[in-house]
Amino acid sequence: MVTFIPAAPLPDAVEWAVDLLHRVNREIRRAALANQPAGAPSPAEARALRALGRAEHGMRMSALADGLGIVRRSATSVVEQLVASGLVERVPDPTDGRAVVVALTPAGTAELERVGRRRVEAGAVVLSRLTEPELATLTRLLSTLADGASEARPGT
Repeated sequence: MVTFIPAAPLPDAVEWAVDLLHRVNREIRRAALANQPAGAPSPAEARALRALGRAEHGMRMSALADGLGIVRRSATSVVEQLVASGLVERVPDPTDGRAVVVALTPAGTAELERVGRRRVEAGAVVLSRLTEPELATLTRLLSTLADGASEARPGT
């Protein structure tokens, strides 16, 4: 039996965990995109739809950009595509009549549901490699990480 001895020390546990999380997320994203029909929202547009779906009365453009971690100009480009597709609309801010918010249209809500189903189906394929107890453990661990995500993010 040949033993492999790396030329450099193995990455530490944090580096491995970050890499593995990224790889699994990328695999889920690829699987979801593979089942996506022509004309479906791009990944950036789907992220914006998810953010808007969590907002009760829509979001101002600056809040959407901040929530997505992108500059306002990029958020504007994404919103323009979604407006052109009839998935979102600009409406008066219910709390400030001088401002405008971006909100889902009924078609946007329906598309958000379809995007969500494709994402869950893709995740189910990837996660099917785990036993039920392993999935329960993974869910608990990821919940712990997600609960602290906003505190850990620089600038928040």
